Amino acid sequence: MRFTRFIKRYWFHTGALTLGFILVANLTGGFTRLDLFMKGLKDHSVVTDVEQWQSWLNRNSDFFEPLAQGAKVGVTQDLESAYGVIWTKTAAGFSVERTNRLQKDGPGIILVFDDQVATELRAKKNPDEAISFLRNRSQAGKVQAYYIKNADKLGEEGFLTFLQSIGLRPS
Repeated sequence: MRFTRFIKRYWFHTGALTLGFILVANLTGGFTRLDLFMKGLKDHSVVTDVEQWQSWLNRNSDFFEPLAQGAKVGVTQDLESAYGVIWTKTAAGFSVERTNRLQKDGPGIILVFDDQVATELRAKKNPDEAISFLRNRSQAGKVQAYYIKNADKLGEEGFLTFLQSIGLRPS
């Protein structure tokens, strides 16, 4: 009862405060972070499992040796959703993070594949097995690569050499 009286008396202040909160949250990316958090709670996909990718990338960082430090690879099941993970090459190996702004986060390429391919790829123990596996799956259409940057930028970041090693090549 007190709350309703308060709202009736201070309706303008309450409305302005609410709209101000929404504006600040929107400007600082709060709703994007909230959306990412909610997707992370509901997501049980192997493709977007950050911990599993981090472990695999730590064991197989030499597979990505051609990539320059700071190069980013996006991984998703569905390019339309903009939800996936970003692998960023660092001096110490790789960092992996979930994102719901896949194309806007600046990866050089985005790899699209399903849970089965992700599971099988992470089972590969060395770079030669992973290269052969990705080459075969890309030829079968199970792995698709989308090139977000132009060929010159891909070359600077080492993507052309990496893509040629797995049997993919930008046009």
